[in-house]
Amino acid sequence: MSPAAIVNDLSLPANIPESNQTPANTLHNALFTLAGKLVVITGGGRGLGIALAGAVLEAGGHVACLDILKAPAAEEWAALQKTAKQSNLEVTYRECDITDEEALAKAMDEIDADATRLGAQFHGIVACAGIQQRIPAIEYPATDFERIQRVNVTGTFLTAKHAARIMIKNGVRGSIVLIASMSGQIANRVC
Repeated sequence: MSPAAIVNDLSLPANIPESNQTPANTLHNALFTLAGKLVVITGGGRGLGIALAGAVLEAGGHVACLDILKAPAAEEWAALQKTAKQSNLEVTYRECDITDEEALAKAMDEIDADATRLGAQFHGIVACAGIQQRIPAIEYPATDFERIQRVNVTGTFLTAKHAARIMIKNGVRGSIVLIASMSGQIANRVC
């Protein structure tokens, strides 16, 4: 290595030639893009789900949000729609209970048809619908525990199952992302 190629640790030159040889200065969309793809987000009516919907839009993908809520959180949804419009993308919302397999399968099939209409490809799901309750264990009603199992376990399974069914039907090698809480692995005292 010639002395001219050595960069002093105490100063930052305006031009570092070796930085042009790495992807560090490459725009994220050149490294990762969801252009031409549609992603389903469960739990997409608020919180983490709606934030992940924004990330899919930023990566160039269309988004279909599912949630048990009648309507998504108004302020966040308005911002999401604005981002979609500016990017010439589509974001949709459907009320759907992921524990109702018939309703979930129907919604997923409709979303697959929407993808085709958009000239996009049903690429996968981000399953982040989930619930929890803060009740002392000795007072926890069995019906509430069963409901949590239906949503967090069965609903997540059904979401992955129907996304996989559609991707196999369409010959798509997409992605199934399952979001979980750290509380499944550690004693989270606030929960």
